[in-house]
Amino acid sequence: MGPLVVWELKSPSREETDASEAYRQLRNYMHQIPTLFVYNAFCVMSDQAITKAGTITASEDCFIEWKTTDGSYENTQFARFDTFIEGIFCKERLLDILKNFICFSGNQKILAAYHQYFAVRRAIHSDAK
Repeated sequence: MGPLVVWELKSPSREETDASEAYRQLRNYMHQIPTLFVYNAFCVMSDQAITKAGTITASEDCFIEWKTTDGSYENTQFARFDTFIEGIFCKERLLDILKNFICFSGNQKILAAYHQYFAVRRAIHSDAK
């Protein structure tokens, strides 16, 4: 069984690599080691300045940053590496994302963006009252 999340992290100290290079490397892995992605939920590409998540069927421009850890939107102009990690990989949230926020449309796998995730959670919470 392969990993649920495949990371490609590029060194921020190397000027010749960036998050786009991480995306290209993920694509190379998909072609060279397809069994690695059989059970994959989503992929992460990062150069620590830019960190984004997307699915194996997503184009690079469909990979998304995770800009909040709790659904507040005051500081979402710039995403930070630690906000991404805390936001998407909080144990309960990650399990919720895996169960409820990855869907398929035809042959496309779609991962909800952070604002979609928190909007749905707020809507569900307000309906429960």
